[in-house]
Amino acid sequence: VGRGCEFWRALSAEWSGAAPQLRDAKARRYQEPPRCKDTNELWSRLPAWERLGEEVMLSDLILPEWMRNMALEKLLPAQLLNTLVSRSELVGYSVRLAWVKTQMEHARGIAQAAAYGPGTGKDASGDVYMNSCLVDTSDAADEEDS
Repeated sequence: VGRGCEFWRALSAEWSGAAPQLRDAKARRYQEPPRCKDTNELWSRLPAWERLGEEVMLSDLILPEWMRNMALEKLLPAQLLNTLVSRSELVGYSVRLAWVKTQMEHARGIAQAAAYGPGTGKDASGDVYMNSCLVDTSDAADEEDS
C-alpha cells in the first residue's frame, strides 16, 4: 500500500528480461555513462540514469557506494565535476547526488532570471519595460509639501 510505483518498477524489471547478459549490459551502461556537455543536458539524462541504476539494483546486482559515486562523476559535465571533487565534505553517494540536483536547480534559476530580466530596461523598439524602472516618490512628496 502506498508503494505502487516502486512495485511497478520491480515488476517491469522482472518481466523485461532477467537474463544475466541483460543485467550485466544494464550495469555496464549505468557504470559507463557518456559525459554530459552542460547542465541542460544533465537535466534530461540524470533521471534516466537514476532509473537505470534502480533497475540494476532491483536485479540483485550489488553496486557499492564507491561504484555509484564513480558512475555519477562520469555523467557530470566537467565544470560541475571539478567543483564536486573539490568539495571534501561531499563523500556519500546520496549526499553527492542531492548536491548535484541543488546545483542543477540553481543553474536553472539563474538561466530563468537572465531570460526574464532584460539587461537594458528597454525592448527592441526602445520602449521602457514597466518592471525595469523605479518610481521615485521623493519628488512627488516634495511637491506636495511646497
